[in-house]
Amino acid sequence: MDDRLALQGISAVLNQDIAWQLLPLEVGFGSGQTCWRRLDHLQRAGVFEQRRRALLAELNPAGELDWTRACVDGSHVRAKNGGAAAGPKPVDRRKPGSKHHLICDGKGTSLHVITTAANVNDITQTLSLVDGIPPVTRSNAWLCAGNDALNFTTHSSRWAAASSAGGASRRPDHDRVRTS
Repeated sequence: MDDRLALQGISAVLNQDIAWQLLPLEVGFGSGQTCWRRLDHLQRAGVFEQRRRALLAELNPAGELDWTRACVDGSHVRAKNGGAAAGPKPVDRRKPGSKHHLICDGKGTSLHVITTAANVNDITQTLSLVDGIPPVTRSNAWLCAGNDALNFTTHSSRWAAASSAGGASRRPDHDRVRTS
């Protein structure tokens, strides 16, 4: 099957939010199973990660990335068959789940995504998300420039110092950190 048709089939399934087996053969994209195998192959080959890095490298010089703010969030997903990144869900611990952690720029452009077990807290993954932002033509200096609320290095070292000194279990600057 032609790669372009398989990619169109993948796009149709993901955009229409239908099950792979419900992709109609009459459309000409091949079977849903074929498209799913092609998606898995492309993912394992790192094609989507390369495209994401290339897109960020194009968006940055065009001024389309807002480095003045960042947003970190996570969402739970079912993991029926378990897997390496599955763990107990916080709501129903009998069922396995995973969690996608995401960091976006000020305009909502995805900069990095990681997957963990469902019971992993978002704040524990913040530094991993920041470290995972791929290098683009502009440095990641926005994390420390001008806005102390976004200076994760300072906050994490203060947090570690407070924890090792027997301080409170939450960050010493918890009430000062901007969440919007």
